[in-house]
Amino acid sequence: MTRVLLAAPPIYGHVSSVLGVARGLVARGFTVDVLTGAKYRDAVASAGARFLPLPAEVDFDDADLDAFLPGRDAYEGLAAMRQDMIGIFAKVIPGQAAALAQAVDALRPDVVITEIGFGGAVPLALTRPRGERPRCWACRPCR
Repeated sequence: MTRVLLAAPPIYGHVSSVLGVARGLVARGFTVDVLTGAKYRDAVASAGARFLPLPAEVDFDDADLDAFLPGRDAYEGLAAMRQDMIGIFAKVIPGQAAALAQAVDALRPDVVITEIGFGGAVPLALTRPRGERPRCWACRPCR
């Protein structure tokens, strides 16, 4: 049986697209694991996939970004957007990469597919020797 590992940042629009893929894969008989935030545990289970939690330091509630990014109210306009993008997409990369590496090592998936906002895939894909990667790493072209 082909095992697919999907990953998405804990943001509704990013998770919902991954869950659509998960549903389709599960319907076709694939074993699917989804790495994302705890808020989406039930949604992952409803898609027929197994939930894998992001570590607490990179998990957040997308409906309460002030709790995850203290001081964000000090910014306005483009500066606020810049701070949010850095906080929810860039600063979380090391924690996401560690969680993804742990999942890849534990599960040995055949395929890893990450949603575009899941930056933790990039360092892992770039640093794993070819023989230590899943057969398919769908976030970047094979070389």
